[in-house]
Amino acid sequence: MDLKKLLVSFFVLVSLSCAAQITLKKDDYNSWKAITETAIRIDTSANKPNIIPGIDQTWDLTTLKFDTNTTYSYYKRTGTYSGFPSATFSDSIKNVINSVLYYKVAMVGTLNNDGAVYFGETLNRQGFGIGLITGGPSDSLIFYGQNIQYSSLNTDLKLPATMGSKWSSSYTYSTDFGLTVQAYALNNAPGKRRTNVVRNDEVVGWGKMKVKNKIGKATNFIPVLLVKTYFVQTDSLFLYGTPAPAPLLSAFGIKQGQHADRFYYQFYRAGELQPLCVSRYKDSTFSTSSVEYYDVHIDRLPFTSSVNNVEKKSNAIVYPNPSSDNSFVIQIGDKSINQLNFNIVDMAGRVVDAGTFDFAAGNASYQNKTNNKGIYFLQLFDGTNLFSTIKLSFN
Repeated sequence: MDLKKLLVSFFVLVSLSCAAQITLKKDDYNSWKAITETAIRIDTSANKPNIIPGIDQTWDLTTLKFDTNTTYSYYKRTGTYSGFPSATFSDSIKNVINSVLYYKVAMVGTLNNDGAVYFGETLNRQGFGIGLITGGPSDSLIFYGQNIQYSSLNTDLKLPATMGSKWSSSYTYSTDFGLTVQAYALNNAPGKRRTNVVRNDEVVGWGKMKVKNKIGKATNFIPVLLVKTYFVQTDSLFLYGTPAPAPLLSAFGIKQGQHADRFYYQFYRAGELQPLCVSRYKDSTFSTSSVEYYDVHIDRLPFTSSVNNVEKKSNAIVYPNPSSDNSFVIQIGDKSINQLNFNIVDMAGRVVDAGTFDFAAGNASYQNKTNNKGIYFLQLFDGTNLFSTIKLSFN
């Protein structure tokens, strides 16, 4: 190949790369708010998509079946937190001890110029009777109210992020508890759960993804970055400052220095910290045979229909409209209809809420969960068929 052809080929490749490359920046998240997010699990008994990393990929998940009995709410809340002056929001999560025992914590963090980071955890006092595990009728496990500082930041998404970006987090923390077990002569014995976490994240792909909402309506293609995450956690338990006895831990189904590996593919879209899709794997092969689950984030999905032509005539009415208290009643003429699915669509064509109306004598009520003011459109669906679209105003 002569020099001229080589240069032409080089500049064509550079032009394609510059035109198509996806980068997530802090400015993409200026309107982000910490609110409860909803995800639905894919029914992996029917199909397991093989996710292939790479550049300019297409991932179409619209042919997959949802497990409609497995819907998750991810509780994010805006707030201030004692002991964490830089924190602006929290995630409510469960720290699992065994298959039946867990305690709840709020993982506190912020979104800043460096991305989404977490500082630690805060929890309220929680007590559990453990007699069925240890045999003593008055045996108990108590987690005290406490603020838990991570030794260093847990970076969930580092910004800016683009193909090849890498970041890592390594931190430790301790959780205090009290344990009463008659068989071991323990009476509210002071204990610590010492946790060590190492996680590594890398952007291994970019492209476009298409999903569907819970009533089966397909989105348009959404630009996404694919992040591969490896997360390893090691836990050790201490009583009176020394390692807890192995037979006692065995009763709980755990062991000293317990090790947990987690492998994820996470698809991020601009403006959202909750990935559009999360797939978890049993090992580092990231193969369909090692899949544990796929979850799809179904909030604020973009659809191809334009808000300029969505308003249609029907026998459905909404009142009060405008609404001054973020609620309204929807009334339909056909009293035989018991249920209709709905989307609330903003002026940019994004679905900000979705669900099902249960009608009684042709009436159903709605409370605006986002509390955002402005003009929206209510789309009603009979199955997957558009039944009606009504313009809404929240004052």
